[in-house]
Amino acid sequence: MMNTALAKRVDSLFIQGENYKNDIKEKFFLLYEALEEKKEHLITPTLIHAAALIKINKEHKACNCFNIIWLQCIFEKILLHENNHIAKWGVSYVCKLDKTMFDDQFLELFIHVLNNNFLYECQPDEKCPGIVKELSQFLEYAEKSDLLNRFVKKISCVAWGPVAIFYIVHVLRTVSHQESQHSDWQSTELNAIKFLVETNLSMHSRILRTASQTELLRAIPNYVRKINNLSLLANVLATFPSGESLTRGTVPWNVITTWLEKVLAREDVVTFIKETCAKYLNQDASPEINPRTFAIMYVVKLLNEGENTPRFKRILLSKMKNLDIHNLMKFENVLGNCFLHGSVHRRDKKIENYAHLFIENQLNKYYSKHIFTLDHNNDAAIRAEAVILLHRIISNPEFNYAASFGQSVLNELIKNKTKRYFKDSPLHKLKHRIMQILLILEPVLSKEFVPLLQEQLCEFIFSESNQSSVKIMQEWLLIRIFTKNIHLHDKLWSLFAKFILTQLYELMKANYGDNSISEYRGIYQAAVIGLQQESLIKNSSRIQDDFYFSNFHPFNDYCLQTIYYQLPRLTNVSCDEWISSDVFKDLMFMENDCHPLQLCNTGSFLTKSIPSVYLTKSFAGDTHGDSLENNVEIYMEGLNDIQKKIDPSKPIGLCGDTFEVINEFMFLQDTQLQQGLIVVASFVDRSPNLGGIARTCEIFGVKALVVANADCVKDKEFQYLSVSADKWLNILQVKPYELQKFLLDRKNTGWSLIGVEQTVNSTNLMTTTFEKRTILVLGNEKDGIPANFIPLFDKCVEIPQVGVTRSLNVHVTAAICIWQYANQHILK
Repeated sequence: MMNTALAKRVDSLFIQGENYKNDIKEKFFLLYEALEEKKEHLITPTLIHAAALIKINKEHKACNCFNIIWLQCIFEKILLHENNHIAKWGVSYVCKLDKTMFDDQFLELFIHVLNNNFLYECQPDEKCPGIVKELSQFLEYAEKSDLLNRFVKKISCVAWGPVAIFYIVHVLRTVSHQESQHSDWQSTELNAIKFLVETNLSMHSRILRTASQTELLRAIPNYVRKINNLSLLANVLATFPSGESLTRGTVPWNVITTWLEKVLAREDVVTFIKETCAKYLNQDASPEINPRTFAIMYVVKLLNEGENTPRFKRILLSKMKNLDIHNLMKFENVLGNCFLHGSVHRRDKKIENYAHLFIENQLNKYYSKHIFTLDHNNDAAIRAEAVILLHRIISNPEFNYAASFGQSVLNELIKNKTKRYFKDSPLHKLKHRIMQILLILEPVLSKEFVPLLQEQLCEFIFSESNQSSVKIMQEWLLIRIFTKNIHLHDKLWSLFAKFILTQLYELMKANYGDNSISEYRGIYQAAVIGLQQESLIKNSSRIQDDFYFSNFHPFNDYCLQTIYYQLPRLTNVSCDEWISSDVFKDLMFMENDCHPLQLCNTGSFLTKSIPSVYLTKSFAGDTHGDSLENNVEIYMEGLNDIQKKIDPSKPIGLCGDTFEVINEFMFLQDTQLQQGLIVVASFVDRSPNLGGIARTCEIFGVKALVVANADCVKDKEFQYLSVSADKWLNILQVKPYELQKFLLDRKNTGWSLIGVEQTVNSTNLMTTTFEKRTILVLGNEKDGIPANFIPLFDKCVEIPQVGVTRSLNVHVTAAICIWQYANQHILK
């Protein structure tokens, strides 16, 4: 359905005459109709017309034959599209549009769409979401007119999600530092900020609300050049909780106080304080100023509000810290549970975690460190505390705890052996965390357990297709085992014989020349052929520069920072698995001489490395937004033809004036009530076949589908094939024993009965002419049409075949016959 704005102006599209070119209408309706689709690949090719329509609007401003409201209608459909990738593309494009697009109604729509969490999804290799850059361009442009002030007023009226409002306020602050400032916030804008803080920035999670408040406090001095209403400003500042963003000694505090010293005259401040005190002395029942106003910068430590209160496991682990090692070892099950703690987060939670990381990495100097390390990821803190307790136990040489605990976690891996799983799935998280535990246990494992672990790891590597993070840790663990245990080196030959041979051959050739290795050429060629069959030569050339195969050191980089932060980051594991070394440090991790595990890397190579291209398996959802933009750019280079699904609201072949189309379509519908095709599938048993037949019937305008049991539409297999066709199709229930009477009654009223069956006298479907009023009877999947029904038919038809298979599937048969009928009576 067209929206209200489009409906109001529908006449003008056809009245413009010669001023309105046909290609404008074609582009507009092609794009508008494409946006009715849900699938991205059907819409993307048409998005290039959005740019063309913008250009047309600018060129036709004088004649107004393509009013800007038409452009707004198109972008409204794009922004509100249920496919998030289409909406995200729309937001990026709208950010670049001329300010004339942004009347109050369209600005409200745009701001409403900005509240979609999906827009702020951040890829692992990005420092911040791509939409932040687009918004910065938009607000930089808006700042040059009244658009930014209008934007500020509008955002105060929205119930914001914590991630969206943080990034918007962050962009407001970054734009405020531009050298050329035009916007000037006065009473209206300050009241909007006050309302925004009161209604939104006091209720979100602690980190995000503190970050939003801090960014807003840093922005205010850049937008408010002159203070005309000191009482209002004081009340605005008073809305910021003093225990969070506005705390003495913090950056926001210093920014505000420095600014106030510059813009306020001493006499104005004295007068303001006297007037305020006078009002309270006179016991004004409703003073203009908040009681906190002239103490807006006092320090109050707020109690924890409870939303980030550590859960039961945090409390239990804190109590376990006080136990001696002998008693601590009795809590093996608790430790194991805490190591594996943390479910797979929903998409919106992942986006929020990326926002936390952005704040921590880019803005951490403005906030107290403990907020990040302990509050934003409680699951990570639980795993970190469990690691510290395990490290404390296994660092004591008196207890052989590592082998028993290692066996229990290894059994968990064996239990899930060869199971298929996806990136960041629950099974991926489980395997990832178990491998982290085994890496920590490895230095103190017993000599008896190490060979068992080595055998099992080799079996995992060669029998499973694991995600990169799991695979790298398995190989890392094997490298450490083989390096320390010389007696296991014979295992290396059976694992890597071909590769070792080729490397030795190349080394001898480089040092001694071709003559010294001629007798080994046959072995070398056989090894190369084996490696080529396994694609190892091609892959080995691609991975030489990868962090894992170039400078990563299995011993020097053995630390908590690598295991729990750098390696998950570099293998694109979801950021809720990243535990920084600061977390372990704040939880009092202590290095010792009995275990080689360090807190941080000695070098900075891994910190500077980027995620591995070779090792990381592609994941469509990670780059979807970029692929959409790239696809649109590709289509802009040249468009020959695009995929366009049939519009079911009008019959094929009708064209001309809109009202003529509607009238002709209504006339056709009325006439088809008295004639058409009825498909009888009462003999068909299987739900998938019935679902497929229903879909074909609905697409080609079959009048009714007859089935043995109308409840078949509730079957999941039927629904999977029918894809909602049953909602638009007349489905009748006629049991097989009732079918003869049903058919004879229709035959007596002039309907033609056609059986789809191979008989002695059946006719070729290709030469069959169908009556307009036809009933097509299908047979059973196995037995066909019962013999006693054959005499009832006016004729039987069969589909010509050239293969040796006896017959087609009943769904395919029905589709071919229905198409043949439609080709004769419906599609012409």
